Amino acid sequence: MFRKSQKKLWIKTFVVFLFLIVLATDAFAGEKADAEPFFTADIVKIYFLMLLFATIINRVLEYLKLILAAVDQKIGFFRGISDRILQRIQRKMDRLGISYQQEQLRSNLQKYLISGCMQLLGFALGIVIAWSIHLDILEGLKLMVVKPYGVIVTGLVIGAGVGPVHSFFRIAQEKRKIKQLLSKMQG
Repeated sequence: MFRKSQKKLWIKTFVVFLFLIVLATDAFAGEKADAEPFFTADIVKIYFLMLLFATIINRVLEYLKLILAAVDQKIGFFRGISDRILQRIQRKMDRLGISYQQEQLRSNLQKYLISGCMQLLGFALGIVIAWSIHLDILEGLKLMVVKPYGVIVTGLVIGAGVGPVHSFFRIAQEKRKIKQLLSKMQG
């Protein structure tokens, strides 16, 4: 029997595949014979790989976050760092005359510290994956950028998660439409 989280993962994966199929057929159809479609086969492959790796990293980090929170609760993994940060925050809040609950502040700080570490780990994993398979979205979009920066940007987008991957491609597609419109107006 599937747990709810596994069911949601399968549903999300299925929706992503359906979205990619619809997107690919729509993109390859093209609007006009002289206009080059935005989603070429290379872009669709890069898009799929970025979504795949972003989903995998997201799931791994969710489980790692739970494990790290349990370890932190048992042995105080982040205690030294969080205590120093907490002291600074308390001094600032006392100077400003802001009232707070110390335990709630400590709890929130530990959650944010773990979340921040997970996000940095996500960025690092994204860059490692993009670097290891030479995945460069800026090259795929035919943007002239120095080689390692395209891979780093790709890795950062992958590490940021599925939402930023979708947003990146949506923005790139809109920019391309605007560029085509401006060239038609000038020519």
